[in-house]
Amino acid sequence: MKTLGSTIKKQREQHGLTQFYMAMELGISQAAYAHLEAGITRISVERALEISRILEVKLDDLLNSKVDKTLNTPEASRLDLIEEKLSLLQNEISTINSKISSILNKQK
Repeated sequence: MKTLGSTIKKQREQHGLTQFYMAMELGISQAAYAHLEAGITRISVERALEISRILEVKLDDLLNSKVDKTLNTPEASRLDLIEEKLSLLQNEISTINSKISSILNKQK
């Protein structure tokens, strides 16, 4: 059974956030935050609400572990950007190859 702490940890990691960042946002130490994720310290409703705000998920979804699994992670966003740049570069290469072919054909 998934615990609230493990759900929070998974969401934090999917957002590319560190425990230190979360702790700073919550105004607590990193050790205190780590205890929340590990289930050592109980999470109050107020604290869960703050965490859901930082992670940009509904509190109800966080509490019920129904957080969207297809969330745009930082890794996915970076991959999309790389794929877009690759496509642009491939188009440029194609254009350059066409120009080179045209120049070579004129020289014949």
